[in-house]
Amino acid sequence: MNLQASLKQHFGFDQFRSGQQEVIEAVMAGHSSLAVFSTGSGKSLCFQLPALLLPGLTVVVSPLIALMKDQVDFLNEKGIGAARLDSTMSFAEIDQAVVGMKQGAVKIVYLSPEKLASHRWQNLFSSLQVSLMVIDEVHCISEWGHNFRPDYMKLERIVKLINAERVLGLTATATTAVIKDIEQCFGIKPEYSFIGAFFRPELAMNFSVCEEQGKVSRLSELIKSRTPGPCLVYVTLQKTAEQVASYLVAQGLPAVFYHAGMRADQRALIQNQFMGATNQIVVATIAFGMGVDKSDIRYVYHYNLPKSLENYIQETGRAGRDRQDSTCEVLASPEDVTVLKNFIYGDTPEPAAIRSFLDYLSTHRVDSQRRAEIDVSIYELSNMFNIRTLVLNTFIAYLELDGVLKGEGRYFSGYKITFVKSQAEILQSFDAKRADFLEKIFMCGKMGRSLLSLDVPGVSIATGESPERINKAINYLEDKGFIKTKVAGLRHCFSFVDPNIDMNALLERSYRRFIDREVREIVRIDRVVELVEYQGCKTSFLLNYFGRSPMGDCQICSWCRTQKQDAFSKQLAPVFGERERLQVLEVKEMASEFLLTDRSVACYLCGISSPSMARAKVQTDSGPVALSKHPLFGAMSKLPFEFILQFCMAKGH
Repeated sequence: MNLQASLKQHFGFDQFRSGQQEVIEAVMAGHSSLAVFSTGSGKSLCFQLPALLLPGLTVVVSPLIALMKDQVDFLNEKGIGAARLDSTMSFAEIDQAVVGMKQGAVKIVYLSPEKLASHRWQNLFSSLQVSLMVIDEVHCISEWGHNFRPDYMKLERIVKLINAERVLGLTATATTAVIKDIEQCFGIKPEYSFIGAFFRPELAMNFSVCEEQGKVSRLSELIKSRTPGPCLVYVTLQKTAEQVASYLVAQGLPAVFYHAGMRADQRALIQNQFMGATNQIVVATIAFGMGVDKSDIRYVYHYNLPKSLENYIQETGRAGRDRQDSTCEVLASPEDVTVLKNFIYGDTPEPAAIRSFLDYLSTHRVDSQRRAEIDVSIYELSNMFNIRTLVLNTFIAYLELDGVLKGEGRYFSGYKITFVKSQAEILQSFDAKRADFLEKIFMCGKMGRSLLSLDVPGVSIATGESPERINKAINYLEDKGFIKTKVAGLRHCFSFVDPNIDMNALLERSYRRFIDREVREIVRIDRVVELVEYQGCKTSFLLNYFGRSPMGDCQICSWCRTQKQDAFSKQLAPVFGERERLQVLEVKEMASEFLLTDRSVACYLCGISSPSMARAKVQTDSGPVALSKHPLFGAMSKLPFEFILQFCMAKGH
């Protein structure tokens, strides 16, 4: 097979980039493989070309909807059959994609790991020939990685379930420990792990230590002193994004802010404008950038410290993808460390919350008489036990990793059904037993002018059938084209592998795991500080961290050019005065069920919210006020969390 000719025929390129051909040859030979290539190095081609040459379907798992859209549009423009499955698509678009896969017209399909966890899509793919399963951002499967995502953990099982013939993992950042995790998970032999070049000579990496008060003016000076070009400024907090962008605009610079708290249409507008801009500055949290395929970003500034070296590499890797000279600059201050660490501490649930959640899992049953499955809504549980949804998902993933829980699938608790065929026609298509089952489902629904509304738990109680069977029946009818559905209320089903497990031991082990995770994330921040303060070649420091071969001085980082690096100024030990003591007492005296523990008080004073706190109110002299809007919320955000916690725990204050 002439890969060069295929490359030219399908993509119009004359040559492969470094590493691409080796990966493609391994995949074509049937080997599960891993490609750790830097951002912009052409990872997508490593599966797009094999997808065209292999006989079956290529399934691409990606967490980035924006990336899916861009790549599908790119492939379709080249006459290559590609589709995506995501929540933004209409019924007709999904139907078209499914028909294309079944008929072989669609060679590549993109979807999220969360969507792939659905029985509907697992059943579809298991009925097709999946020649290649691609896992983008594959580092997310490892709890040792910087961005562990619970739904990635389930991909090992799904690969086997859908009989994928080979797997290709893609990532821009992976330490040696993470690479070993990936290899073990997907059966990748070390010789088929391809580690690309790390050093990018077009990126000048600068590191400077700034006082917090003068940082924004320093940023403005740097931007004004350099040739205009597309620019990203990364910050930690949403309010910082707004404040910095406003300052830059006042200085006559074309800046906008971007963060997850904005409406989806606002974010989309800013991203689209940035894609075509030649001199736009976007001040953003890390919510911006994933899946943004813009080759001419000239500057990436870290106004606040990145939260890990992996994040630093990902975010700076968005600059200079056209291989033209670009600048990456970190403006570091000690206050950044405090803010980053405080949020990590805030992610650790309290032992009481863990205990309550475990008790709920061990006693709550859909139907304790006939089944031992647990039916839950992550959103509802997050509010019920005051644990953030991401943390709760991680907790459940830990329980699955430990063999305590077994995932039994997910279903939607509500459907709005549009009938393509009449109910009578549908029932006539089945034997008497199945028709009777479907008729019961339809009768339990509430018929509006054109839609039938179904509450799955209610239908389950009324019919005595499991939610899973009801869900599968609805999916089957939709797959057959008999109905169209709009879903709501995602629920997950689990079962205890060992119903007699020692809950006290499980509580202790679970809490210890969260503490260990907390320690790992704190160490990641410390490594970023070490990089900033390191008096030596910054590139060599990063190479060592990621387990790459050492090299001589890079000659382009700020140390190599100047042989100078300022250290963080020594911070004075935090001091609690009378004002702080009274603030702690006032928070403790608030009549709120969400501020009953020392840890919750410390989180509140640090400005760290929680699901329950976001909805709670507290009575003041002027009337009820949302807890998150009270003047004391975040009153000590500049102080280290652990110091505040120690003070809150002290007696006699």
